[in-house]
Amino acid sequence: MTPSLGSAPVKEFMTPDPERLPHDFSVAEATDFLLERRIGGAPVVGNDGFPMSVVSTTDLLRTVNEELFRREATPGCIAALRARSLGEIVARAPISCEENTPLREACRILSRERVHRLVVTRQGVPVGILSTLDVARAVAALPRPPGPPPAGSAGA
Repeated sequence: MTPSLGSAPVKEFMTPDPERLPHDFSVAEATDFLLERRIGGAPVVGNDGFPMSVVSTTDLLRTVNEELFRREATPGCIAALRARSLGEIVARAPISCEENTPLREACRILSRERVHRLVVTRQGVPVGILSTLDVARAVAALPRPPGPPPAGSAGA
């Protein structure tokens, strides 16, 4: 990360006003929602509209996988699992940062917390989401140095 990229605020890279999932959405509804929109995750919001967690397609897969390995995968078991609400399966409060947090610090938080998404806030109010894909896009957009690519790289 170049010094200018690392010190830039996350608001320059975040997805503003991201899609949100109501906490009472079922696992099936959440899966359909994410797949239809081709997004990997979204904040789960409570009745007050504030994020209570973030759920990803990986979280949903993990939930299904854990449940199906605990018991026999009968049609009734699968139907019950698909009907469970997100509020029942979300594990922890969302990890967040303020919109003026330097991208370098946000990357440290993502790495330390082992998450792929940060809820971005303005004075505690959610205004966006920063994903590892957003960071990858920022890095990919950096100007390429002149000259031949380094030995062993894809273009060498």
